[in-house]
Amino acid sequence: MDRRAFLASGLIVAAASGARASEAEESDGPGAYDLTVVGLPVITEDRVRNYIYVRLRLHVSAGTEPMSLREKDPHIRDSLVRMAHRRPFTVSGNLNRLNAGAMAGHVMATAIRVCGRGVVSRVEVIGQEPQRLVA
Repeated sequence: MDRRAFLASGLIVAAASGARASEAEESDGPGAYDLTVVGLPVITEDRVRNYIYVRLRLHVSAGTEPMSLREKDPHIRDSLVRMAHRRPFTVSGNLNRLNAGAMAGHVMATAIRVCGRGVVSRVEVIGQEPQRLVA
């Protein structure tokens, strides 16, 4: 492959990824803030069996700057980790997933308490990665 073809293919790939990124930004609505990844335990029979790294997205209401949630991020994550150790979000029979609905509900309640009512419109679990796959 000659150098011109190589550079042209790189530009095409860069343009395509830029278009996908702008589409993703438009689909978020007024704005969204991605929390820092949180490691939560999978607990069964009073033993930690696995850890799941969870990615959460907070969708903010219109008129709210998403980066204003940045200073509240540690408080929300701390509350989620404390709850996960107190009452785990474990799905029975599956050591590689957590209950996304329960996590989102807890984070929403925490966001209302920490940020104020009406700041966060919804919480979305966008990813769950187990530390190791457990059968």
